[in-house]
Amino acid sequence: MKFSNNNRRQLLLTVFLFGTVLLAGLTGCGKKKADEAAAAEIPADVLILGTETGTTGDTLLVPLMLKTQDKVMGIQFDVVWDSSMITVGEPQLSLDNEHMSIRTRDKGDRKTVIIFSLQGTAMDLVSNEVLKFPVIVHTEKSGDTPLHLTQVIVAGQGAEQLDIGMQAGKVHLN
Repeated sequence: MKFSNNNRRQLLLTVFLFGTVLLAGLTGCGKKKADEAAAAEIPADVLILGTETGTTGDTLLVPLMLKTQDKVMGIQFDVVWDSSMITVGEPQLSLDNEHMSIRTRDKGDRKTVIIFSLQGTAMDLVSNEVLKFPVIVHTEKSGDTPLHLTQVIVAGQGAEQLDIGMQAGKVHLN
């Protein structure tokens, strides 16, 4: 069977596009299963600040996770860190929660974060990820430096405060 150059190009393009779509689908399925597995490991009714590892000059993305069966309408908290070792930047809402509004106030080694919805829409916690904090490492020391959560309020429907535990995070310095 002979193909003209034009037909050959069309066939190669079709095979390439089919392969790309197939790979994207398989990658998406793998990521979804990985996200579901990670979500299953999070204890219920706990707000968790993650742990990341880095070295001088690195910018790490530390996740804030929440797993609860309750509808969450908003969260307010402070995150506190050792400013001689790291700097915590402006948080980035997860894709699932881009419909929420976020306000922050930076106080050097403490950041107050308020997450709410102007439309009265609950947070999407299917993946359990609320947001990520960019953390910049600016020390050559090694070991762990904590990221503490304080002044935590998790609001449910009707603005009632939900009984949610907390788990601090840390940055492991290489």
